[in-house]
Amino acid sequence: MKVIDKLSKRKTCYVIADPRDNSITFSKSLAMRLKLLKRDTTKVFVFAIPDLQEFGFVLNPPLGEGIQMGEVQYNTRHKCVGFECLNPSVNLILYNYLPNAPIDAAVKLSVRVEKSIKVEGCQEPVFVIERPNDKVYISQHQEA
Repeated sequence: MKVIDKLSKRKTCYVIADPRDNSITFSKSLAMRLKLLKRDTTKVFVFAIPDLQEFGFVLNPPLGEGIQMGEVQYNTRHKCVGFECLNPSVNLILYNYLPNAPIDAAVKLSVRVEKSIKVEGCQEPVFVIERPNDKVYISQHQEA
């Protein structure tokens, strides 16, 4: 755990939320942190956190059948790791965080680990996608 803590303090963990294809891409530091946690499977459960008015995700929760979860995938073209986020959609997340943001812009959002939030039956930490401040980084990613 000490290695994970040192890495998380040195590098900022973030995601890129792209509403054009409902994808969430992990930063290299976040992907490395997730790899260090030695996950066996690649499912992601995204949910709203009403108390914080933010969204979070957890990897491999022991949820029943019929629960919408994204599958973590490696994109060989862009050399990155991420997943498709359909419920809630990236559009809903960005609308709640940035109602005036352009609908075709990918947004960089910080991620923090919240150990006080518990998902029933899951002992893994919850990763909270933080609500951005006034200095939001919005980038137009162009297709090659």
